[in-house]
Amino acid sequence: MQLYLLRHAQSESNARWDSNPGEQFHYSDPGLTELGRNQAAAIAEHLALSNPTSPVNQYNSDNRKGFDLTHIYTSLMLRAIQTADTIAEKLDMPLYGRTDLHEWGGVYEWDVEKNENIGLPGQNRAFFTEHFPRLVLPDDFNDAGWWSRPHEPSADIPARARRVFNFLRARHGLTDDRVLLVSHGGFLNYFLGRLLNLTPKQSQQNLDKHQWFVTYNTGLARIDFGNEFTGLVYLNRIKHLRDEWIT
Repeated sequence: MQLYLLRHAQSESNARWDSNPGEQFHYSDPGLTELGRNQAAAIAEHLALSNPTSPVNQYNSDNRKGFDLTHIYTSLMLRAIQTADTIAEKLDMPLYGRTDLHEWGGVYEWDVEKNENIGLPGQNRAFFTEHFPRLVLPDDFNDAGWWSRPHEPSADIPARARRVFNFLRARHGLTDDRVLLVSHGGFLNYFLGRLLNLTPKQSQQNLDKHQWFVTYNTGLARIDFGNEFTGLVYLNRIKHLRDEWIT
């Protein structure tokens, strides 16, 4: 399996943070900015590259011969699914939603009176059906709203990363599949920690100490799994972005 990890394009909250570093705010489920839509279109064009005379294989470590993706999985948060849908439309592929690829905390808002984070429902089936017709919703989807539970505690995140890893290993394992996950900067850090065999405690300590896998919006990573080689091929590749589009 060739596994590609993609952070979503610039969201409204990313843009606000860039404009006001250190400001305390939270958008429950922000969408993409205009710049984010440009980034999503750029990575879609990049992933559509293919050279039929040079098939994708294990020696294609820089993807100069193309990508030829076989599966696309996405977080159901709006910024991720907007990014993934742009790619799936360009490649004319189905898009598989998963409820375990979301960013830390899930869909929530800060309740000032209660002084706590309150979980929100998230978008429902009708919304996804209307706006993302190529999306295949997962079996555990809640029709009333895909999240519909309390704020996710940070202690639960490493186990979720392991579940995603175990799903990929069971479904795609030692195959020739080329799989793209569209997710979020925070979750991808935990996921990469799982791939590097960091325990949940070590992973938490690394994040607490501000040790971080830097990933720009639409930064692409690749990990190869095989009988002869398993390893990180590249991380945070943004060659598809113009200089002024890097965020």
